[in-house]
Amino acid sequence: MTILLDWLGSLPETILSARPSLWVRYASLMVISGQTTGVEEKLQAAEAALQGAELDDTTRDLIGQMASIRATLALTQYK
Repeated sequence: MTILLDWLGSLPETILSARPSLWVRYASLMVISGQTTGVEEKLQAAEAALQGAELDDTTRDLIGQMASIRATLALTQYK
């Protein structure tokens, strides 16, 4: 997982924004690894990258994943 986080962190924002699923995966891996700082910013970047995208199954799935990540973040605040 660390290798993936390092790889995602090395990518330029333009690449991540061209594929919003990379932003979502980055945020997800951060939460799984126990990192919460910066997750919301990555989700916001994914949302910005999705602006104007067709609401197809893939886009809806990413929106659902983002909601799930935010719910997990909310739970971590109440430990």
